[in-house]
Amino acid sequence: MLFHGSDVKQELGIDNDFRLVTASEISEYGKVVVNPLSITVKTGNQTWVYNGQAHTWTNYTAEGIVSGHKLYNIVSTSITDVGTINNTFSSYIIVDASGKDVTKNYTVSFEEGTLTVTKRTIVVATDSATKVYDDTPLTAPSWVLDATSENSLVKGHTIYGPTPTIKQSLLEIATGSAQKTDDGDALTCDEVILSKGYLAEGHQIKIEVTGKQVGRGSSENRVSWETFRVEDENGNDVTHNYTVYDENGIRRFKFGTLTII
Repeated sequence: MLFHGSDVKQELGIDNDFRLVTASEISEYGKVVVNPLSITVKTGNQTWVYNGQAHTWTNYTAEGIVSGHKLYNIVSTSITDVGTINNTFSSYIIVDASGKDVTKNYTVSFEEGTLTVTKRTIVVATDSATKVYDDTPLTAPSWVLDATSENSLVKGHTIYGPTPTIKQSLLEIATGSAQKTDDGDALTCDEVILSKGYLAEGHQIKIEVTGKQVGRGSSENRVSWETFRVEDENGNDVTHNYTVYDENGIRRFKFGTLTII
């Protein structure tokens, strides 16, 4: 209790010498003031493995609270998904031994713990499937889920998979050959041949042929690799489904010959 200046009245009738006074004497003495008691509430830490449920943790300690008084958490933070949050008491009440609400008599500060949900481990064994690209879907629908409690799916959840692997189709390309008698004009041949490999129906190779023979002699009918692409029937680029490099990284290509005699 604190005693303040004589300009304030108090009906308790206690003077500055702790003497009981009469009602007529009250105006001459100070006022008795009870300040709120400051306490610190420390909330707990807790960790759960994800199970699809909301989790709260109401364990706490209230340092400095009056003996016989209790703090009750009314609304606390909850966590469901993987992550970490502060363990906050957003609403609370303090009662005395008789159950009377005495919350207003306290100033409460918090030191918050944390609530954490970690990832749930599941074990899935899937089938394998591989094929060379042929423009048709590849599936491998069989899989087995470990049914032990710590590795099982949360009730109501579904796993989809697996995703199979489709290998790029290896193509070997060749340019055409041509020959003519020298007539003063350069000799070219724009023919491109798929010598090995498989193109899906409607797909075609696009590449600029740059070979040119001028005058008598022979030369390779080369191409500009920067222009290589494969298109579907609608002109869409589907090059990613194909490769002209073998497993050793060697480009599979055969150049034709341009000859002027």
